[in-house]
Amino acid sequence: MFEGESNDLMYVIVLFEPENSVIGTQAILDFHKIKAVKIRRTTNAQVAENLGVKSNTIKVFQRNLDPILIELANVSRDTVKDAIKKFLADSHIANFDN
Repeated sequence: MFEGESNDLMYVIVLFEPENSVIGTQAILDFHKIKAVKIRRTTNAQVAENLGVKSNTIKVFQRNLDPILIELANVSRDTVKDAIKKFLADSHIANFDN
């Protein structure tokens, strides 16, 4: 996940979504300027299962590949965006108060 990436990259966040969803794409666009994080999405159920990502979760992988699981009450652009913003703020990666 981190091979060939800059040392600035601290987290890779993985989302699982149905093929007709754009939530993952929107999250990638929402956070693409933050160098410490990359958002990845998969529509492949087998890949998601192998990574331990379910439709109602976000999985954050640290550089040492230790995972952090974030559970969502429901899946929408706002809940995904808010969960990622909270994680980044709690990790002192970005401040979204503005």
